[in-house]
Amino acid sequence: MSSQVAKKNKAKLIISEDLLESIAEHGKKQYPHEACGIILGQIEEEDEEITFIGSEIREAKNLSDNPIRFVLDPLDFMRIQDEADKRKLEIVGIYHTHPDHPPIASQYDLEAAVDGLFYLIMSIIKGKRGDFMGWFLNFEGNRKKFVQSPIIVK
Repeated sequence: MSSQVAKKNKAKLIISEDLLESIAEHGKKQYPHEACGIILGQIEEEDEEITFIGSEIREAKNLSDNPIRFVLDPLDFMRIQDEADKRKLEIVGIYHTHPDHPPIASQYDLEAAVDGLFYLIMSIIKGKRGDFMGWFLNFEGNRKKFVQSPIIVK
């Protein structure tokens, strides 16, 4: 991942409906707890914008005991990173679900966020797929913030 990724002002994710449905299925399976995982693919950078192209997802274990939090298992992250490296893919983002809540990034999500990745949050409402939103980490001085960013479904 380029060190310039976090310096971009605009970001978007391109992802297929099939991958969104896989995320929803993972979320339904974990409901009423949050599900989490990793989006693999490619990153394309232009002047002020970065495009994350999601081509695969990998489910990860949520280590949190709190049903409305996620802590992505670092062993899963390392295993998936190794797989991505061998296959010439990049980790482009993290997804997680919000059971019975809107897909708005929380303060907890912001504090746990890592520079240079796209964050997809999907609502699972009463065990069914809800809305989803995209978020990209940005900075105002030393203060980090999430900027809502488009998700293009192809």
